[in-house]
Amino acid sequence: MRWRRWLLCACLVGATAGHLSAQRADSTIDGHVTDDSGMPLSAVSVSVRNRDSGIGRDMLTGPDGRFVIAGLPAEGAYDIRMERAGFAPMLR
Repeated sequence: MRWRRWLLCACLVGATAGHLSAQRADSTIDGHVTDDSGMPLSAVSVSVRNRDSGIGRDMLTGPDGRFVIAGLPAEGAYDIRMERAGFAPMLR
């Protein structure tokens, strides 16, 4: 009977430790890129960088002009740069 308690405790501690290590404050930046007439722009290079740490992600917008960049650390301010051939780069 005693070993069952230890097994139960070990399972609970293991499950809790995995859950606690997974807790992290993440942020998501998403958007929709359009031209001056409001038409969506696909294949726009979107670069997101944390101003303090330099951590960031890069991706291209989809056919509908949308992008979603998840898993960014929640702390700090971010710069967003968008570029596509034929358009001036934009920094936000």
